[in-house]
Amino acid sequence: MYQKLVTLLEVRSGVMSALEEARKRKIINSPLQASVLISSEHHTLEILLTHADELASLFVVSEVKLQRANVAEQNIVENTDIFKAGSDFFTVNVTPAKGRKCGRCWQYNLREDDTDICSRCRSVIEA
Repeated sequence: MYQKLVTLLEVRSGVMSALEEARKRKIINSPLQASVLISSEHHTLEILLTHADELASLFVVSEVKLQRANVAEQNIVENTDIFKAGSDFFTVNVTPAKGRKCGRCWQYNLREDDTDICSRCRSVIEA
């Protein structure tokens, strides 16, 4: 349990660093405008997959995507940073999130209706 928490915090630190770099490069203005792609393999990826539903909240971004990839063999694209969690390496790619900003939670997501709030916030309000 302790090692899982340490790994999640190491990945969070890497994501926060990548978000700050993306802000400096004017790719995003705030973390909630970000979609984050994390590529890893082995132990780190398994821990992230276990907590996939909570990662956007942990990183304070609108979207997190996970991808299995060998970082050493990966073709590193622009706006991608390499980090280490335990003995595993992982990459973080930050791009602007797609969709519209929710007026309540400020997360960006794709919505088919013209409302100002996302479906998650709507379900909370209606409950």
